[in-house]
Amino acid sequence: MAAFHLPTPMRHFIGCLLWMHATGMAQTPSASPVQERSGRITWIEPLRGSMNQLRYLGLSDGDGLEDRFYGIAHWFTGIGDASTHWAPAFCAPDQQPNVLNVKSEAYLYGELFKPNGLSPLFGCREWAYQLHDDERPHIDVTSYEPTSKGKPPHGQIREFMGWARFGDNKPVIGQHGGDWYCLHDCPGSDLPGLIPDIKAWAKRFDRHAPQPPTKVPTFPDPPAQPGTYPHEPKPLHAPATHRTGR
Repeated sequence: MAAFHLPTPMRHFIGCLLWMHATGMAQTPSASPVQERSGRITWIEPLRGSMNQLRYLGLSDGDGLEDRFYGIAHWFTGIGDASTHWAPAFCAPDQQPNVLNVKSEAYLYGELFKPNGLSPLFGCREWAYQLHDDERPHIDVTSYEPTSKGKPPHGQIREFMGWARFGDNKPVIGQHGGDWYCLHDCPGSDLPGLIPDIKAWAKRFDRHAPQPPTKVPTFPDPPAQPGTYPHEPKPLHAPATHRTGR
């Protein structure tokens, strides 16, 4: 994986990018450690994308059952009709609706979930929903903290995991401490970093400024009702009308 650092006031922010080739090979420099009998460590590279029998996606140094497998996330195909608008998703193990997680207050999508001011409020379902929505121009990874009625929610960029398909190039943005940042695939060949004015940035690239979701978490397990990310699919600038004279 490739780490990058944003030259911004954000502290302790580390991002890792993993680029894959259409053949399934990892394009990001990667290697698998092998310890020889002498104790010397050698490296086998490159690694390749793989999915095991439990639908865990990761990197492997071969296609055999005995080859090393480095799991990254679970390929989650959803929970029936309640997930048609966001599945499939690339989810961390602690965001899976299994028998252990649903009993935990730390499980983001469960009825027992209790925010603690540090845990992410943005997860794999929120990412997948924004990725799959062709009319949505960006992916907002902000963890929005609910506030009292009438006040805008506080936003923080916390731990998250995202993914994209070949050909996707949606900007990844987020709000942190009152400031907006572009994290990846920034439009106009801009480098990742601070967005001084989110409304001016949106207008510059002919898109709408991001809005908080209608509830947090946005896509909890049923029977809880889902929320959504508001946006207007119509263009920012109305097409000019042409009058025809006689």
